Amino acid sequence: MSSKAAIRYAKALFALGKEEQRLASLRRELESLAGLLEAHSELRETLLTPLYPAEERKAVLLEVSNRAELSPLLLNFTAYLIDRRRLIDFDDICAEFNRL
Repeated sequence: MSSKAAIRYAKALFALGKEEQRLASLRRELESLAGLLEAHSELRETLLTPLYPAEERKAVLLEVSNRAELSPLLLNFTAYLIDRRRLIDFDDICAEFNRL
């Protein structure tokens, strides 16, 4: 079961995607990023571990975003999750987003 925070973040991302009329592409981008995190354990550890400074994790995220061609919306949202120490909830946020 997802945390209340994950549900709130998923609803917020859904609202932003709906506002920009990008729900389908945003859903694909989330799946792509989730797949990268699942396939590359070092990347997952780097982004999700608060032992690394947030600025370093966001620099890695920017590089991943450029290579995976993620939208500025998802890049900014994910960077915000890093700042709030909530990227650890990414899987639950994705699951909740897909339920909406």
